[in-house]
Amino acid sequence: MARSGSTSYPQSRFKRVLKSKTSMPIANDNTDTLVYLLYMDYLSRLLNEAGQDGMTERALEERHEELIKQYRG
Repeated sequence: MARSGSTSYPQSRFKRVLKSKTSMPIANDNTDTLVYLLYMDYLSRLLNEAGQDGMTERALEERHEELIKQYRG
């Protein structure tokens, strides 16, 4: 059972990586948690959709292109 107040990812390390990958300022709120949840949703959808046709590198690449278009808008 997870401790109260603990996260499922290393929050300080994630914030540091997030800051290094973007030029946008990251507020001291739950922005990093939102980005993490979006990333986990993306991975979940990628694996589910690619797995329907059989888990191959080609299927992953095709689904990745489709999902990236959806997430970027």
